[in-house]
Amino acid sequence: NAGVGNIDFAQCSPILGFKIGVAKKFQNDWEIAGAAGVAFSLVNDGNKVREHEALVDLEANKYLSGGSFVGTGISFWDITHSDTFPPAWMLHFGVPIGAHPVYFVGEGRLFLRKVDDITNNYQFWAGLRVHF
Repeated sequence: NAGVGNIDFAQCSPILGFKIGVAKKFQNDWEIAGAAGVAFSLVNDGNKVREHEALVDLEANKYLSGGSFVGTGISFWDITHSDTFPPAWMLHFGVPIGAHPVYFVGEGRLFLRKVDDITNNYQFWAGLRVHF
């Protein structure tokens, strides 16, 4: 295809991720947090790369009326593979669900290594965040 860059790693593979972290919420409804986790590759195709990624996230969040939050931060993705380690700009939001402090969270990352190649530079995921 004309206009398509190097697609060596453009496989858009599904992952299942888990993170655990700590956060400090301040009286002005701002929060700083850090988390570490792993994303497990769900690739079964023998023609694709199957690697699990370790990650570290640093974030700042603002809680809004109603308990929802929006946030941004820096994500250090795939820290165990130096040849593919890209820092990323992270944006996310959280919406409380139920009476317990459980949030539905959506996150997006813009990888900074090839920021001009948006067709091969995206990641979105969603999940649950539980405050203890």
